[in-house]
Amino acid sequence: MQLGNILETAAEPVALRIVRFPVLGTDKSGNQTSAMAEAALAFVDEAKREEYKQYARDYLDANRTTPAPIDVLGDEIDRWFLMAALRDKDKPACQFCLNENYEQFRSAITRETAAYLMKQHDMFVTDEYPEMTTDEQREELTDQAVGK
Repeated sequence: MQLGNILETAAEPVALRIVRFPVLGTDKSGNQTSAMAEAALAFVDEAKREEYKQYARDYLDANRTTPAPIDVLGDEIDRWFLMAALRDKDKPACQFCLNENYEQFRSAITRETAAYLMKQHDMFVTDEYPEMTTDEQREELTDQAVGK
């Protein structure tokens, strides 16, 4: 069966993983606030990942006068990636936060929270798409490749 046929006839909805994480805000008096949010993590395909990497670069280009250090770019790419991966837990077809509200998302998510969410996404993908070969099979393939 060809890929097109598989996708049309045998495809199932992708899995989601519900995550809880802290978000920061500010009340009307200017005091910092914190709340727990719940969202669904969804798989992000490579085309969407590249699109959101470009959003991160564009954002930094528009908001910095000097080139961003690599760690700043990495943090920004992670935040934009999370914009794509986080979905409304009750309506997964909808983003948790719309792209036009990125500034609000950026100030609500600490670096540590972003790291936690990225780790959760990596674990989610590993759980949903486990490796197809065992360590022994990989070792055997490696040995064959080097001519042992």
